[in-house]
Amino acid sequence: KEFENKFNELKQQYQNLMNEYQWNELVYNAKFSFEPVVGEIYHLYHSEDGSYFLSIISPQEWNKKYIATFRLNSDKKWVFIN
Repeated sequence: KEFENKFNELKQQYQNLMNEYQWNELVYNAKFSFEPVVGEIYHLYHSEDGSYFLSIISPQEWNKKYIATFRLNSDKKWVFIN
């Protein structure tokens, strides 16, 4: 039982790490024309040409295809907010 619990815990940690990696890859490959500031909140959108772009404009302020919201942490990792 102890080994099974540890295995499940490691499996969940691995899945969380893979999710974090995939989100960071998506955001870092997105288009943006500004220097992101650590601690600030940014929103990821999908454009009509199929690419992704990052913006400070919230989804409530315009009608673009919203994907997710992130905060840049001090390790330069994008942290998924929602």
